[in-house]
Order: sequence, then structure tokens, then C-alpha cells
Amino acid sequence: MSGQSINCNVNSCKYNDKATHCALSDIMVGSTNMSARTCADTECASFEA
Repeated sequence: MSGQSINCNVNSCKYNDKATHCALSDIMVGSTNMSARTCADTECASFEA
């Protein structure tokens, strides 16, 4: 999708543009368990410090 942006408020991630956006063209979302049903059950697998 062109024109799509990824918002991110995790300032400690090296891909955060030090504002509110992720500098990656896409992200990988992981799961803390295999049957995620809520936001709390997921995590951003693209995070790097």
C-alpha cells in the first residue's frame, strides 16, 4: 500500500524517527503465546535497541 505509515511511540527503538513514526517499511509482529486474543498477547518482533 503506498502512502501507508507506521506509527511508533517507542523512543528506545532504533527505528523510531525520534518523533512518532517507524523508519522501517514494514514491521514483524510476534506473539507472546500461540493463541493471541488481545493486544497484551502480542509484541513487536522488529524492535531493536
